[in-house]
Amino acid sequence: MAVSVVVGEEVGSPMDAVLIDREEQWEAFVVNSQPTFILQSWAWGEFYQSLGKKIFRLGLVNGDKLVSSALFIKYTTRFGSFLYCPRGPIFGSEGQFKKIIAKARDIAASEGCLFLRLDPLLELNSENQKFFKNQGFQEAGNYIQPEADWVLEISKPVEELVSQMRETTRRYLRKEEKEGLSVISSTKTEDAAAFADLVAQTSARKGFSGQGETYYKKIVEALGTRDQIKLYKTLKDGQVLSMAMVLFYADTAYYVHGASAQHNTSPVAYSTHIQAITDAKVKGMGFYNFGGVVKEENFKPGHPWYGITFFKMGFGGFRREYLKAQDLPLRAAYSLYTTAEKGRTQLRRLIRGYSIY
Repeated sequence: MAVSVVVGEEVGSPMDAVLIDREEQWEAFVVNSQPTFILQSWAWGEFYQSLGKKIFRLGLVNGDKLVSSALFIKYTTRFGSFLYCPRGPIFGSEGQFKKIIAKARDIAASEGCLFLRLDPLLELNSENQKFFKNQGFQEAGNYIQPEADWVLEISKPVEELVSQMRETTRRYLRKEEKEGLSVISSTKTEDAAAFADLVAQTSARKGFSGQGETYYKKIVEALGTRDQIKLYKTLKDGQVLSMAMVLFYADTAYYVHGASAQHNTSPVAYSTHIQAITDAKVKGMGFYNFGGVVKEENFKPGHPWYGITFFKMGFGGFRREYLKAQDLPLRAAYSLYTTAEKGRTQLRRLIRGYSIY
């Protein structure tokens, strides 16, 4: 994750942002960028396009090479439309950023959008907050990506990584091995359907909203042909106890979704993560991203994410806190949108137990 934006104008020949339509050109830049994130990959755009959403791949080109890029997805809600850039743009200077945003504004205007929303791959600090404020952005009233995630550096042998994990984590791993639990992986669409069913069971028990079957099938279809996804099943005596979805891109594997069967009484996800980490190492990756956790300032008993955060921390690693989502208002109706969005968010927080934060 980049610490701070490089402030200053672009040096060299002028470039304008254009729409990119070549996968090899896009991937040659995005996969090798530091930092980068799978949500800016070509396949992620294909996935959202398969769901019926409009996508726009913007880039600054020097010769035949990209030097900056941004995947935007058009979101349409009952309150209005906006262009959203997940964990992007990828840029190296203030000048590059301005040109990407100028092109995005033109597209947003033609699409009737109220605003742009970015979830930058940037550290939460005063420099980055000041940069976006100076560009006319303001903090979003809501966020789509987690404000923090938990990451493990996996260059060491798996055995050494396990030896450095929390004692309770190691104990559960030994217990699962003793009980004969096994983990298998798949990229079959029928397993995506089984995963969706398990998510539905889990969400009904735990009171959260999961995605439908089509969503998970489309992810598998878009990323499976590129060897960027695995669905993991954890079984005991041939019975599925839990499933997990892990994505693989550049130097990182991403745990993105998990679900468990109602009869499951064991913390089977421990073995699943170890297998996914092992597979990531085989692919030559250096990091395993466990996904969203509660921010450090809110990490205390009683927070709805306290348990899952504590669980992820048991594997070792570190927390990354991101700059909050940034909005660039484009129309006066933006204020009405944010009022409605904040009301909906507050209601959800009350229902889910977040009202004390």
